[in-house]
Amino acid sequence: MILLRPLNRGLIHARSLNRRVAVTDCQALGGESLDSVRSLYLELADQLGVDLRLSVRLSDLWDDRRAPNLNLQMFVEDHVLRDAQQPVVWALDRVDRLFSHPVSASLFSLFRAWHNTRSTRPDVPWSLLTWILVYAAEDQELIADPNQSPFNVGERINLEN
Repeated sequence: MILLRPLNRGLIHARSLNRRVAVTDCQALGGESLDSVRSLYLELADQLGVDLRLSVRLSDLWDDRRAPNLNLQMFVEDHVLRDAQQPVVWALDRVDRLFSHPVSASLFSLFRAWHNTRSTRPDVPWSLLTWILVYAAEDQELIADPNQSPFNVGERINLEN
């Protein structure tokens, strides 16, 4: 007997709809990647690129003269979305592991900004990117400023055991 977690079932469904799927298990992030926003973004983007079989790595494009958020956003826009032939689903499992690290505020604020960008940047098809954030915590504990939280937009799916 094989028991599939709800995330796995959702990703199987996404693949059946011809979506490109990337999965990042935040439990597998190295401790050093949580030391700075720069190192976190580099690891997340490299994992995203590997899962999507991209030929470019963010570390090859990173420019320290730009803010880390802009580096990651440009990578996603230029190499994940701009020439995308099919929608992309990026699942981040166990993001609650990040909550106790200062880098989480930057990451989750960036995700919220990307959500907002869908309506303001028609030149980049942000609607092709769906990200799934899987966590096991109460959402009011996640980010103090609801205007910067990605947890109060989109569709919420509460799972039962």
